[in-house]
This record gives sequence, structure tokens and C-alpha cells, in this order.
Amino acid sequence: MIVDKGMSSETDGYSGFEGTDLEHLLREREVDVVHVAGLALDYCVKATALDARRAGFDVVVHRAATRPVEVQQGDGERAVVELRAAGVTVTD
Repeated sequence: MIVDKGMSSETDGYSGFEGTDLEHLLREREVDVVHVAGLALDYCVKATALDARRAGFDVVVHRAATRPVEVQQGDGERAVVELRAAGVTVTD
């Protein structure tokens, strides 16, 4: 299954859940845990993981499989702190 994101010029499209049917597809398949990796930790990965938590999924972000953009030094570490505070498991 392929879920396209960021297809609208009116939205940032950072989250895989934003403007897609990802949540429906996961629930239809009785998924409980969402694993997130990719680019970029401090934008798309963070937004997708937080949206998955808000939707009630358990979420694991695989730190070794992502990298931050780091517009400001420390953005990646701040993203990890925010993710953990939201109940996301961040693995090394």
C-alpha cells in the first residue's frame, strides 16, 4: 500500500496522517503499533509520530533510521524530547 502525503500546496504535509487515509487503512488492518523512520526527524517523522499518538496508536520512532534537518542546532534533540513527552518510544 502506498500513501502519498504533502500533495496540497495549502498545507505543509509533514504528517503521513495529514490529508490521507492512513489512519483508516491502519485501523482496517487492526494495527496497534506504528513504527516511524525517514526524513526528517524534526519535521515529517515528528509530525507523523505525534499524529499517530493523537489517533491512539502506540508509536516507535527508530532514531538510527532518521536524521534531523537541524535548521537550528538542537532541533533533533528537541524533537526527541517532545516525542517522548507525548508517549512515543524513541529507540536508538
